[in-house]
Amino acid sequence: MKQPNWKAPLALSAALLGVGTFTYWLKYNHTPKKEKAETQTKKPLALPGEDTQISMIKLKSSRGLIEIKCGSWAEKKCTISSLGKWVITNPTPPTGAPYEADPSEVKSFLTGVTNAVATEVIDLRDETAEKRKSLLSEYGLSDEKRTSVDTQFIELILADDKGGPGKRLTAWFGQEHPLGDKTFVASSIDGTLNDQTVFLISNQFRNSNFTKSVTSFREKALFTFDRKDITEYTAKVVVEKKNGGKVFAQRVNNLWTVNGNPANADHIETVISALANAKATDFADASLIKGLKPIITYSLRGNAKDYAFSLFEKNLPARTIVKGKDEQKLAAEKRYYAQSSEQKELAEVESMLRSNIDKGMADLRNNVLFSETEKVTATNFKAEAPTYSSTPEFSYIKGNWLAKDGSKNWDAVNASKIVNLLAMTRIKDFLSPAPNGKELVTLSIGDDKNPTKFHVKFYTVKDKLYARDLNAKTNEAYLMEDSMTPALPKTENEWKIIAPKK
Repeated sequence: MKQPNWKAPLALSAALLGVGTFTYWLKYNHTPKKEKAETQTKKPLALPGEDTQISMIKLKSSRGLIEIKCGSWAEKKCTISSLGKWVITNPTPPTGAPYEADPSEVKSFLTGVTNAVATEVIDLRDETAEKRKSLLSEYGLSDEKRTSVDTQFIELILADDKGGPGKRLTAWFGQEHPLGDKTFVASSIDGTLNDQTVFLISNQFRNSNFTKSVTSFREKALFTFDRKDITEYTAKVVVEKKNGGKVFAQRVNNLWTVNGNPANADHIETVISALANAKATDFADASLIKGLKPIITYSLRGNAKDYAFSLFEKNLPARTIVKGKDEQKLAAEKRYYAQSSEQKELAEVESMLRSNIDKGMADLRNNVLFSETEKVTATNFKAEAPTYSSTPEFSYIKGNWLAKDGSKNWDAVNASKIVNLLAMTRIKDFLSPAPNGKELVTLSIGDDKNPTKFHVKFYTVKDKLYARDLNAKTNEAYLMEDSMTPALPKTENEWKIIAPKK
């Protein structure tokens, strides 16, 4: 039998494999690179690479010229993907010291402008020099119009190899296109205009960037501390309200107390987080709060530094603004201003900040009457009341509550329901001294070692349910949720098993 010749099929397979591999490479490697290169040609501000460092940003709008300089060249954080240190060098503030810029805002701006892609590109390469000049003038991009005081542009000055100013990339914004929501844009490098390509950029991009003010770029954080570093704080509400008064919160061994009482750690952390993340929406002259007293003050102590904060409320009456022949009526409103130990200027803040930090004792104290730990470790239950002739008592055995005295016909389901109810119910408020009222029932829940670990008397005052912790030495009562009142057995018979009707 003649041996088959495998060389030809193998050669053909290798050739096909090579063609297939090349096709795969062409589709998944070469094509994306080609598309990326084409996209770059549609960008008025195309950077050489994502790791390109930018020395300065210039934004010229109808509001004036804003210049922002990077100071993190040595750390290589002047790129569009980094959070470097930036300062606003123009306009110069009254103090003469440059404003600090918000790194996140600068990063967002740079990402947006360097990734802006034209919806259309007008190719003027085949036009004569005179025709190009005429079209550029029509588009609002001629030399004369670009040097006009009203011309808007974005310029990125790249950093050279020593961190100084290098190549200048500029995007010039001309007239709005007569058809469609877009604007004619030209680009230049080191002042030399590319007169052969005109970009059409959406007006949404133009409006979102050229409406920015110095405040848009400024560092607006009121504090720079890490909330985990705060070990204590004192808060005071000057204007007495439901949360009026003074609160002192302290953390020892990672446990928070408020005015010496166990605190709700989550609520404390929420307040500190609200202060740590507080930002100005605008900045104002200090004369705006002249004569006003702060409605809330905070003094915070950190591991290495102390911080102070004051919040002011200003009532603005209803007013009418006249613009030409038009009148605009503005309703009465409240505005909030803040001073912090780390922000020199008066900051206008959102009203939400007040609601996040205006917290009193009732908001910050531990409002859990019966914890989940107490619930799962409880093995003894007892109910007492002045009207009871005997005492319902129960034991938790093998996953179930059982009556200790079977002859009394006590319903152990009640014990189970109340244990669950106590774990779900929250304290609404704390009152001292405790008001007097009509006693309903006293509950003792615990284990064999400490059967009265939970020892609380429930009573009513004018249809409101209160609780007294009989283990506590303070003369304090807890205002409970209204939903708890109908769930508590009020008579001895309510503890007994109800025989089914025949």
